[in-house]
Amino acid sequence: MNTIIATGIHRSGTTVMGALLQKAMTNSVTIYEPMNFRLGCMGVPYWYPYLPGTGGDAQLEVLCKRIVELNCQYKWSGAADGESRLKTFSRYLAGSKGVRSYISAKIHSAFTKEPTLIVKDPFCILLLDYFVQRFDVKAIVTIRHPVAIYQSIKRQGWNFDLINLKKQSLLQKDYEKLLNTPQYESSAADFDLQVGVLWRVLYGVTFDLSQKYPKNILVIRHEDFGSNPFQTMEKVLCFLGVRPDSKFHTYLKKITGGERIDPRRNAVHDFVRNSADLAAAWKKQVKNPEFIRLQSIVADVFHKFYKDWAEV
Repeated sequence: MNTIIATGIHRSGTTVMGALLQKAMTNSVTIYEPMNFRLGCMGVPYWYPYLPGTGGDAQLEVLCKRIVELNCQYKWSGAADGESRLKTFSRYLAGSKGVRSYISAKIHSAFTKEPTLIVKDPFCILLLDYFVQRFDVKAIVTIRHPVAIYQSIKRQGWNFDLINLKKQSLLQKDYEKLLNTPQYESSAADFDLQVGVLWRVLYGVTFDLSQKYPKNILVIRHEDFGSNPFQTMEKVLCFLGVRPDSKFHTYLKKITGGERIDPRRNAVHDFVRNSADLAAAWKKQVKNPEFIRLQSIVADVFHKFYKDWAEV
């Protein structure tokens, strides 16, 4: 099955990108976060698993194969960090978003001629080498300024244990320089260092892969999408060889032309917001001391995608 992966660090715009790809491709089916450690497929060993193009982890190879074949085995439900008991109970009754997306995709694929599979999943970002080399997938990788990522993750009350990266021997072998830094060693209980190290590792790997597979991997900056969504999506769809209809442009205008930047009722995802203001909201606090520290962690990788810390 022809497969497109929408990925990038969580809170970088992967959900919106996945939704836009689905709107633009009428013969597509979408599955949601199969590599989510808590709510995705059975057998996912950790957050942000890594697999080189040559493989080397039989369990991950099987999971990747099942994803592109639309033959996943999702966990029915589970609890997410910081959510209410009511939401957890609702998921227990109805199944996780991943389960529901998979059931819908299976049904629609049975009645769609040569459907394209869209995989919306931040946690696939370190698997792209294998997905491209083994299955010739195309990937849209969203990237967002580290300060914006920091603010968004902190608002959600989420944390990331860097042991998920440390214990991956294949990642350690291939990207020792990215991983073995003083900041990495001292970031166990330090939120800004957690975010900085994770951002640096994910996009350090992404930069290498985007150079290796320019016809398969396209990196899109969240700030460019916010300031000019139509031009950015034209670039994305041209890369994928997709021609959208007028309904797509109407939808794009609707979700990027809202009057607010904060999500309604602190929702995890809220599509209808002012994209230009949202993309630039981080600039007001970029010179805070904690963000100067963040800058020092990500600097070498940051300048491969951005010119200046305070401007885009």
